[in-house]
Amino acid sequence: MTIDASSITTWQRGRRRWALDRLYQEIRWNPRALFDNCLQKGITALGGGAMVSQVSTDAVTRFLDLSRDPGLNILSGNPYKIAMDYCAMLRTILEKLSRSKLPLCHPVPTVKIGDHEWRCMAQIETATNTLHRWTTVDYWSDDSAAQEIHSWFVWGDMAATGLPMVLHVIEIGRIVKGRRHSHWARIFRHPTVATFRFQHDDGKPLTAEGWKPAWFSDHNRNNATHWVDLMDVQGVNLIHKAPLKEIPERSRDEFVRGVVEEATGMKDIEADPLLISPCRDACHRFGKCKWLPVCFSLESVDIASLGAYRRK
Repeated sequence: MTIDASSITTWQRGRRRWALDRLYQEIRWNPRALFDNCLQKGITALGGGAMVSQVSTDAVTRFLDLSRDPGLNILSGNPYKIAMDYCAMLRTILEKLSRSKLPLCHPVPTVKIGDHEWRCMAQIETATNTLHRWTTVDYWSDDSAAQEIHSWFVWGDMAATGLPMVLHVIEIGRIVKGRRHSHWARIFRHPTVATFRFQHDDGKPLTAEGWKPAWFSDHNRNNATHWVDLMDVQGVNLIHKAPLKEIPERSRDEFVRGVVEEATGMKDIEADPLLISPCRDACHRFGKCKWLPVCFSLESVDIASLGAYRRK
């Protein structure tokens, strides 16, 4: 059996959810997942030496094409404005990243773990034999750093390969009332003077002093180059890098035991996901579970006939 950080994380959050994910997928994209997917492709292209203008255009085009068909899974807010704010962040983040030298990375070969295989989700820079993982977070703090470093996505890939990793983190803020509250997509205009700022010189927010928000995507004249220039001038830093040393051998042994144990449980799982007892504590703990309409239907359902899912 082939396991990766995503599948084992889902498994530990709920057996039924893992089993449903194995057989079905949502037809529409989660907008955050689509954004991360387009951004990762753009970062890989920049690392390979592509021009940022083309990389940005490709990323935005792909995001918009998939937003139209099969569509975005958005429960509230204006889908168009939400999509355009994500596109604005693709433009500004890729512009910012293009101003520094990015590593040339490649996929990592699968790693044999007992009778199973581990598929790394990080990529490897062969010149330095170092893993690189790019991730986005709402905000970066000591708590979110610990959560990320202890995750299967970081600890698991490092333990499987025995290699060090550089963790790259991009803060993108949150969606509030249907708009992205992030310096990548939003700036503030002075109420009386034509002055634009992201924050005070000390980093504190401007919202309490009459400054009016203005979004990148609301004005056609905005361009990522000038936007990022202003971010640099005003000292806005939303990209962080954390070099991580190799996992000790004792921890690698623990990793192997854990993966073998979980993989054995996966192999023994019921064929019908709905015969597996749901982990009710996880239905809302990690965000609203996408399988709620299936699990809590008052009648037995044909999952593929609901219109929201398709069989893999």
